[in-house]
Amino acid sequence: MEQFPREDLIASQEDDALQRAHPWQSEPLDQRNWMCELRDETIRKGASQNTHWIYFSSPEWTWQNECGREGWLLIDYLTLEQHDFVLRVMS
Repeated sequence: MEQFPREDLIASQEDDALQRAHPWQSEPLDQRNWMCELRDETIRKGASQNTHWIYFSSPEWTWQNECGREGWLLIDYLTLEQHDFVLRVMS
């Protein structure tokens, strides 16, 4: 899995507008179920219960240089350990 810089994770995690623009409930039910299964499997393999999906968007400079990424990122929100990424948009 692609690893993103910690400062970019923090920026996305703390970006209230980004998180509001991509509510979990907007995902189709089958997609949410699949993502819940991925989370549960990750936790069974030893990840913390603090592991959750956030919506991630790479910094503006990555989009300007046609290497931007956006999508759902499974992270431990306390340690920022990255577990999985579901790409939604790529430049």
